[in-house]
Amino acid sequence: MTTSHAYRGPRESTARQALATFSTQLRSEQSEEDKRRASASAMYYMPFMTPDGLIASYRRYNQVIREVAAATGAVLIDGEDTIPGDSRHFTDTVHFTDAGSDRMAVRVRDALSGDDAVRSVLRSGVARAKH
Repeated sequence: MTTSHAYRGPRESTARQALATFSTQLRSEQSEEDKRRASASAMYYMPFMTPDGLIASYRRYNQVIREVAAATGAVLIDGEDTIPGDSRHFTDTVHFTDAGSDRMAVRVRDALSGDDAVRSVLRSGVARAKH
């Protein structure tokens, strides 16, 4: 099965759909100690993995998200590394703090506001609300 067969949302609906790449605290440029600390919660649930294996898996996961967005016409919310991989932005390997959630909201806002189809829907909704 190809990635375009795995997700059919926008082709079967008139709704505009979006897919976001996955941000994690774990980063390839971190020291080994920082990788170990950043991957602790993921390693609890996947003890068979290594920090570098997790990084490779998250990278592949994001690659598939990009492929599916391209194949289906979904809005891509890219830029997973724009959220810093630190304890100010993550409570553990994958869950955001309030600061991380704020940065994720900026990613979503920027991607949606940069999409012509989404802007068109928003403009038509504003025009209907005025009448």
